[in-house]
Amino acid sequence: MISLFTSAQNAPFITTWEVSSSDLEIFIPTEGTGYNYTVDFGDGTVLTNQTGDASHTYNSAGIYTVSISGIFPRIYFDNNPLNNNRDKIKTISQWGDISWQTMENSFYGCQYLEVNATDTPDLSQVTDLSYMFAGCSNFNQSINNWDVSNITDIKYMFKDASTFNQPLNNWDVSNVTDMSGVFWVAFDFNQPLDNWNISNVQKTYQMFRGATSFNQPLNNWDVSNVFHISFMFAAAESFNQPLNNWDITGTNSLGYMFYGAKAFNQNINNWDVSNITSLEFMFAEAENYNQPLNNWDVSSVYKMSYMFSGAKAFNQNINNWGAIADTDGMFQNAIAFNQPLNNWSPTHLDFMFEGAISFDQPLNTWDLSNIFSIKKMFYGASSFNQDLSSWDVSSVIKMDGTFEMASSFNQDLSMWNFHSNVFFGWGSTGTSSFIKESNLDVNNYDKLLNKFINLNITGKSLNSLNLEYCNQLARNYLINNLNWQIDGDNLSSNCNKIVGDIIYDENSNGCDQNDQTISGIAINFSNGSYSTTVFPDTGNYEIGVTGANFTVSLVNLPPYYTVTPSSQQVTFTTSNIEVADFCLTANQVVEDLNITLLPTSEARPGFDADYQLVVQNVGNQTIANPSISLVFDNTMQTYVSASQTPSSTTANQLNFDFTSIAPFESKIVDVTMNTFQPPTVNGDDILNFTASVTPNTNDYTPADNTFVYDQTVVNSFDPNDKQVLQGEEIYEDQTDEYLDYLIRFQNTGTASAINVRILDTLHPNLDYNTLKPINASHNYYIEISEGNQVEFIFDNINLPDETSDEAGSHGFVAYKIKPKSSVSVGDFITGDAQIYFDFNSPIITNMVSTEVIDNELSATEFDVSTLLRVYPNPTTGIINLHSDESLELQEVVIYNLQGKRLLEFNKNLARLNVQNLSTGIYLMSIKTNQGELNKRLIKK
Repeated sequence: MISLFTSAQNAPFITTWEVSSSDLEIFIPTEGTGYNYTVDFGDGTVLTNQTGDASHTYNSAGIYTVSISGIFPRIYFDNNPLNNNRDKIKTISQWGDISWQTMENSFYGCQYLEVNATDTPDLSQVTDLSYMFAGCSNFNQSINNWDVSNITDIKYMFKDASTFNQPLNNWDVSNVTDMSGVFWVAFDFNQPLDNWNISNVQKTYQMFRGATSFNQPLNNWDVSNVFHISFMFAAAESFNQPLNNWDITGTNSLGYMFYGAKAFNQNINNWDVSNITSLEFMFAEAENYNQPLNNWDVSSVYKMSYMFSGAKAFNQNINNWGAIADTDGMFQNAIAFNQPLNNWSPTHLDFMFEGAISFDQPLNTWDLSNIFSIKKMFYGASSFNQDLSSWDVSSVIKMDGTFEMASSFNQDLSMWNFHSNVFFGWGSTGTSSFIKESNLDVNNYDKLLNKFINLNITGKSLNSLNLEYCNQLARNYLINNLNWQIDGDNLSSNCNKIVGDIIYDENSNGCDQNDQTISGIAINFSNGSYSTTVFPDTGNYEIGVTGANFTVSLVNLPPYYTVTPSSQQVTFTTSNIEVADFCLTANQVVEDLNITLLPTSEARPGFDADYQLVVQNVGNQTIANPSISLVFDNTMQTYVSASQTPSSTTANQLNFDFTSIAPFESKIVDVTMNTFQPPTVNGDDILNFTASVTPNTNDYTPADNTFVYDQTVVNSFDPNDKQVLQGEEIYEDQTDEYLDYLIRFQNTGTASAINVRILDTLHPNLDYNTLKPINASHNYYIEISEGNQVEFIFDNINLPDETSDEAGSHGFVAYKIKPKSSVSVGDFITGDAQIYFDFNSPIITNMVSTEVIDNELSATEFDVSTLLRVYPNPTTGIINLHSDESLELQEVVIYNLQGKRLLEFNKNLARLNVQNLSTGIYLMSIKTNQGELNKRLIKK
């Protein structure tokens, strides 16, 4: 340890220091000029005529006495974090006769310092003691005899001096103007200060902040000149003394003054606050405060945000305060508050009553016409249930969490005219949402859904966790037509419901109990304002509705069926369940099978790939002895297994036989193939398949008895994707045939997915009236509204996560649909899908695209295409052109679909950079020495 002496003439400044073997150096910290001192380091080393920092390295660890004499105007540790010099000084043994000029920051951060000196420092030239002992957590010696009569600044003098608790009542502080933070976090300090004359003090900002033990009288203080008083008692948890004599007219802000002052509960109703402009957080977390404030004139206040936040006991009538500006969070978690506020006119309402569990007062007279946000206004206000129907919310944009967990709130909000850009929150359980876990009953929730439709509000997310609805038509319309995401709610068991069976009269003697119900038939429900179409997953359907009158009909049936009745008018009177059954009868004899090959996994070199053969009887006759064949390329793949034993096999063909297949029945065979390793099979190679079903002699549409599929081999893949099995191009004469779409998904999360929902927005060139489901990996049903939004809904799928069960974490859905009759050469049919796992944000798949091309491709173009490969396509930014040696690339031009030239390349054509293109579809014209080739380009 080291002691330090400063001796001007007779008495040096003496300190002790301790050094360790790992760090033997100390230095005397100075600041500024005017130094000329001698320092004796206590080991025989003496330095003279020092004008700045003096340093010394000892030969061994120990405690050393260091003395300083001469002209030494200040010492300046300044809480310097760049070294540990401040931790080496241990004591002040003597102040000596040094004529100090300032003590600002002198021992700031010297956490081990103790002042054992019996003399006092010469402060006759000093005016600033700010931060002198800040951070000196070991300091707790008496300094009550110091002469501080010339001092003007003691701000933060004992900040973080956590053990200091010595009397200071003898100090003459009459010249002090700044007492900011003097005892901030001086945890142990609790000494009388009531005799201090602070009449010249202008700042008491943070003076007792965090001084958790302080609780001394201060009511005699003259604070009339204080203009900065904010945070004065913040977190002074023990303070509870009268302050009613204080004149606070010199300040304009009382913000945070008693923030966290848990014990404070004194009457200050007589304070003149007419000049105050801010009361923000004034009593926040002042848990015991509950005194009248009704005499306060707050007409000048513009900021009261969070004033009583966490003031658990406060419950006083302040309705006469009247017009108030910013009240964000004002009563947040003020759990006792329940007083009228109907005379107020606030302009900021975010979080205002969040967690105010007792509040339940009328607010219907408030003017919200200029309010922008009511975010979390009643979040968790579990008692609030007042009529707000007259509120003008037409300017409100932010409503996320407004009534979330307001567990009593059950009011009609259908009178509100919501802004078209209103934000209700994100559609997932982890985020705030407008009415999530409120108490809206079925009637009020249904009316709210109707209101959103009437206002034609589009593209919103609404988490309605634990709410129930009956208006399934309105809810579906919002999701499918207006592009909403609605999560968390459930169909009520007490709704008006339309139920029924769809029955096939196979023996043409009328539908009876001997006939079977059939699934996959589209049912339309309409109330005259909007409608929805549903594909039930069974022949027994059920839909919840709100209202009394509906038209129910089966739609998109083949012409060889007659449905009885053709439609039904459903009217609810006394019962809440109405039955609408339909009977299908064949009006002509039709045999019609079709087949589809679905790649349920990707083909990768060296790995198994899974496929599904799906045969459907879409005619009205039972077909005897149907047979399926699958032809594959045995130079690239080999057969591994199938869910049904093949009746026969060859090197490149599998055959499967069945006894019969009834109308509306499907036969499914799962097949596993192994794709050969490189170099036999590589990425981007094409695997060719042909699937067929017989007999087809009398088949109504023999073209769909054969299915040709070309699969591209990949090296890596996204498990959530969309495919069109006919590929990137179809000929013009194929536009009256079906396109087959496959959407695959995988739960790559960390927990099972209870529900999966796939939203597929159909391209305008597709005819949604022709949509037919093919198959899916799990039970599901389909909903379509009057637009192009198709939902595939897998309720209670309980899809495992990939870590727990990789094989079980996959799923798919397949459907077919025809292009509209108006499509022509050059038209594109594009689309992606949004896959929702429970309430998480959607996974958006890749974009698929099919172009309608001429029936006759020119010989030149065909020849060029066989000599040139363009990849990757789709691309994120780089395109490679790999050509045969005989083909010379001359120019590449990229156009948008409107024919506008966007990019042109005439050199370095083997590798093109298209990163600046926006996501979308483009046309690429490639000129060569053997002709011109036009390719479609997809930019991701």
